[in-house]
Amino acid sequence: MTESHKVLELSSMYEGSTKHVWRPVEREDRLWFQYDDSYSMFGWRPMPDLIAGRAKSLTVLASFFFEHLSDPISWKQLPVSPALKSFRSDWLEARWAHLTYSHVLAEHGLPSHYQGLVAADGTPLTMAEAVGTAGSAYIEVLPAVVTRPEAYTLLGQKVFYYGPPGPATRRLLPLEVVFHLGIRQKDHLRRRLEADPGYLEALDIKKIPEDGQLFDRPLLEFFPRIEPPHRRRLLVQEALVISGLTGGQFEELIETAYNIALALYALFSQRRIELWQGKLEFAISAEGLMLVDCLEPDELLITCNDKRLSKDAVEMFYRGTPWEAAVQEAKTKAEAMGRRDWQDMCRSALRAEPEPLPSELRTALDHLYPALANHVLRRNLFDGVPPLDDVVTRLPP
Repeated sequence: MTESHKVLELSSMYEGSTKHVWRPVEREDRLWFQYDDSYSMFGWRPMPDLIAGRAKSLTVLASFFFEHLSDPISWKQLPVSPALKSFRSDWLEARWAHLTYSHVLAEHGLPSHYQGLVAADGTPLTMAEAVGTAGSAYIEVLPAVVTRPEAYTLLGQKVFYYGPPGPATRRLLPLEVVFHLGIRQKDHLRRRLEADPGYLEALDIKKIPEDGQLFDRPLLEFFPRIEPPHRRRLLVQEALVISGLTGGQFEELIETAYNIALALYALFSQRRIELWQGKLEFAISAEGLMLVDCLEPDELLITCNDKRLSKDAVEMFYRGTPWEAAVQEAKTKAEAMGRRDWQDMCRSALRAEPEPLPSELRTALDHLYPALANHVLRRNLFDGVPPLDDVVTRLPP
């Protein structure tokens, strides 16, 4: 192997539920994201099955979304998208008039940490090359400083202190911004609204829409990104405080999230796919806000012909099973005991593990990710894959 094709040494930084984060030892100013064909469900990883083609499909889809959103032309075309007629016209006009759209997105595109696709030796790859390479393809990004909050128990409550943001070239915001375009059956937002009717007023909506109905404009929710052991909803005031942003910067964050939701909704609509919700993460630097992490189907709720795409199709299979109930019981017990090994507790104490997928569903999933990539990119990057419409007919409702 010549020096130009030497595989770079990688240091593991983090392994999450959807991807592995590496730091190339010879490129300390970069991080590499790597997907694989395994997946998690309800936090359980790994599940007993692999999904063929998942890794490279998610890699090229994430790359495509970054490149689409970074293009000012796509933003200039957004206001005339027929798909946006579903939303309130006066609300849309306010978005186009805001400086975040007119002076940032429409002029320069969306800033992000995305640097391109690379092979194991660091060679840049096109999307087609990333699919065709025998080894792994990686998404190269700029790193950001992560500051973790300190946990305290005060007045009998567990609280987290974030402190003032320290100096950093690039700082990860400790927030997840979740956008909602409508309501789907068994939607987590529906459950929150039904449990707390006062939340309707907080989100400035009059009633819970019917299943399959859009809101008249996107809704935003905020959650802490780092706090264990589970997510808690943040009011806007608390989200602003823990973000460490100024009021003006937080307003830009909100506007950017709205615009990303609209841009993705229009993009998917052009491909006869419905987008219902998604999760966004951001960093702040001297240059301003930037999108970080990755946009990909496993972080979105998308449907086609009323069938959920990506691993949501798998979730529908496991929902309501004894294993799901055991997972929730193990998590509750582990939290009460101050333990984090709930998965081991589920195996040993409750004797519960996930069953493998039925062969027919697994075959459909093996085709789903490559078919979705071909369909969204409008390119046949993956050979021998049925059209998305054919794959969708074999997915569970």
